[in-house]
Amino acid sequence: MARTRQLRLIAVTITGILLTAGLISPATHADDTASSVAPSVTPAPTKARAETAAPVATAIPQSPGTRGDKPRLILKKKWVPAGRNATLRLTPEPAGTVTWQVKRHGAGSSHTKKWQTIKTTRTARLTIKAKKSLHKARYRAISSTGIKSNTVRLRVMTKPKISKQPTSQLLRPGMSANLQVKATGGKLRYQWQTEAANSTTWTKIAGSDAKRLTVTASANNSAQYRVVVRNKKGRVTSEAAIIVPTPSNGNDDEHPYGGTPGPSTSNPDPGGSTPDPGSNDPDPGGNSPDPGDGANPDDDEDEDDNGDDLPDPPPPAPYKPQIVYVPKQPDFPSDAQLDADETALVQAAGTAGGTNKVDLMRSALRVRSDATVNQVVPGRAENPANVRRVEQILPEAKFDELFPVRNTAYSYVNLLRAIAKFPAYCDAYTDGRDSEAICRKLLVTSFAHMVQETGANYPALTPAVALAQYPDNANPVLHTMPANTPIATYRQALWYLREISYTEQSRGFYTECYPGSTVWGVFAPCGQDEQGQTFSYFGRGAKQLSYNYNYGQFSTSLYGDANVLLDDPASVADTWLNFASAIWFTVYPQSPKPPMTWVIDGTWQPNSVDLANNMTPGFGATVQIINGGLECDKGTEQPQVVNRIAAYREFAHALGVPIPADEMLGCATSKGFMAGSAAATDTYLDQDWSWNSSNPSGKSYKCKPVTYQTPFNLAASGDYEACVDYFFRGQVWYQGELKIDNT
Repeated sequence: MARTRQLRLIAVTITGILLTAGLISPATHADDTASSVAPSVTPAPTKARAETAAPVATAIPQSPGTRGDKPRLILKKKWVPAGRNATLRLTPEPAGTVTWQVKRHGAGSSHTKKWQTIKTTRTARLTIKAKKSLHKARYRAISSTGIKSNTVRLRVMTKPKISKQPTSQLLRPGMSANLQVKATGGKLRYQWQTEAANSTTWTKIAGSDAKRLTVTASANNSAQYRVVVRNKKGRVTSEAAIIVPTPSNGNDDEHPYGGTPGPSTSNPDPGGSTPDPGSNDPDPGGNSPDPGDGANPDDDEDEDDNGDDLPDPPPPAPYKPQIVYVPKQPDFPSDAQLDADETALVQAAGTAGGTNKVDLMRSALRVRSDATVNQVVPGRAENPANVRRVEQILPEAKFDELFPVRNTAYSYVNLLRAIAKFPAYCDAYTDGRDSEAICRKLLVTSFAHMVQETGANYPALTPAVALAQYPDNANPVLHTMPANTPIATYRQALWYLREISYTEQSRGFYTECYPGSTVWGVFAPCGQDEQGQTFSYFGRGAKQLSYNYNYGQFSTSLYGDANVLLDDPASVADTWLNFASAIWFTVYPQSPKPPMTWVIDGTWQPNSVDLANNMTPGFGATVQIINGGLECDKGTEQPQVVNRIAAYREFAHALGVPIPADEMLGCATSKGFMAGSAAATDTYLDQDWSWNSSNPSGKSYKCKPVTYQTPFNLAASGDYEACVDYFFRGQVWYQGELKIDNT
């Protein structure tokens, strides 16, 4: 040990002499704009070397990647949903450049036996868009000095697919059998369900969260079993397996039922594939890096994962319509064909700003989990980046100043949480666009429309009147304002939390519930209270969201389940959802109209069709999106538009947003986003009634884009397949009667 200490001391002394003489240079950081000496540091002794550490005051810093430990490549998330970004990070950050390489795993052309160089960067991070062809691909990084990192493997999560269905069986009473399902997709969760004979209700089996289920035959009745397989990309329900009791014949052998699927059963997940609530939530705590070459290549094809704390959406209440899917006909398209048909429609949608329109919309509809959202509070360092951006532009004091008579349910924290739910609102732009300027204009535009939707519009309203007569709007900031000075009308936004003349005791208004007359009665089924009375879906929140079909689509976007908010519409007023409904409307495409964000962030650039229809980016185009049918193309500006424009000017002044002289603020002479517009995109889907002579049935087995609102949207992953399933093999049962038969 003494000799070791002496050698270390000699090495450090020699290095110090060489530094002093200028014969060697200290390490510099690759990102420094000018050469600078890295500060000396005192190394922390490791556990193994604590007793023998040399008593040296300073150590010569080493440039990572040239000497010292091998750089470590980290991929925080073990599984990355398809379409999301995965970030590789090299630590410690090496000096100089980093060369990134990949070795693909797969069939055919996607498989590579040798390492292939992707790119060379001057940063220690690489962002990859996860896609199916990159599943199991291995990555490594090489420093400019030739030091190779460890390898990590990317696992890409896709919508679950069942490759082996549970098998029906004949069993003697009291005997047991194992039902098993095999599925792919990654991070799979399982929930088995059973339906007793003479019953129409599927019930969950407690504790049945594995891919295998042991069942015992009953003496008197057969029973059906199925399993719901899900992950953050969607869900799929298996075919039903029947366990049929059979009298003992003295033969101890078990007899298979022949593998014939059981009869078609009601599916608690209409459409077959919906994202988990908060499907874009980061993995809590992350995952350790993949060991790479030593891992089992098949360990991710069929994997139990109970780490997701998101609850399984329950089946619809018994009083609601139930969808039954009959078995697929022989000429029904395969999963691969359905994917190909959907891809063709996505590609046909065209591009905006150089990116496919549907891909842009899908990115805009990202959501975070409620668990993440509910942690947001003003000033929290861990708040999502888009929330912190809003806090910088609109601190709480400014919020109070702009909305002094808001209903007290419209709190600042509720605004921040609503923005946290949607990462695309006030998102970061990495292509040179000014993220802060876009966010400011987005806030100004949103607030201006809130004035028209929820404002008191009470010219004589003063702080004294609000404090004395309206306790629901008596915010503390009113005590700091001149008591008898009228409050400007643009500052009277968010006065109404619920539509005038309606309360939470109102029943049966703004509903289209009956499944025999409208498809919304099936896919946005109205909820009922304990007395069996239908809830009302009157205007609630900053957008004054109305009608059950809008509540259903809002709920599906947030939670992958229309019933969540249809069964609890009051939460759209009483929680942070009161702001979230307005934020959702801003980022959600109102097909064929684009998302409002496209007008504000420059994604939409008008073409000749737009210009011929007097459509240019500006506040007036957002009025077209929010209520163009009633307020625009009237020859003169309607009073509602005049109010919106006035509020827009005031908020722009308050938040420092310049209004260009040529910005079109109104919409009196604009025609809207007509066919051929650079922004118009038909994303709603309906049945394609065309004849296909190649199919024995003659059916097209396709859905097509339409200009009117439907429950299926190309912008929602999985909706195309759900549309085809429903319109070609779906039945709707309601109160024991077959109401819709698409078979």
